[in-house]
Amino acid sequence: MYFVDVHSAHRWYNKKFLDAFALMAVSVAGYLMVVIICDQVFVISSAGQSVCFAILLLLIMSPTVIVITAHKMESKQRRASSSTALVGSGQDMSSHKENMNVVQAMCKDF
Repeated sequence: MYFVDVHSAHRWYNKKFLDAFALMAVSVAGYLMVVIICDQVFVISSAGQSVCFAILLLLIMSPTVIVITAHKMESKQRRASSSTALVGSGQDMSSHKENMNVVQAMCKDF
């Protein structure tokens, strides 16, 4: 598929937001399933349908909050990394080296 652009961003916080986004998608699907089953079994009044619709709108709009939060955190991380890169560019980096093996270096939190 030539029209798909692969963006490989292996950041530690991506999994947290993807999990939250998936949880909201499953919640919306579960809510719709319950509402459809209840609508087939029971007679729901017009007011009840309006309440169900309002809840559905809130559930559908909640992933937007997750995306906005992830975007804010990513922009904050970019600003912090760019400011530390500017501050640390004049310093001697050889004094900050640590003696680690490969596994320790891979597991080190940045």
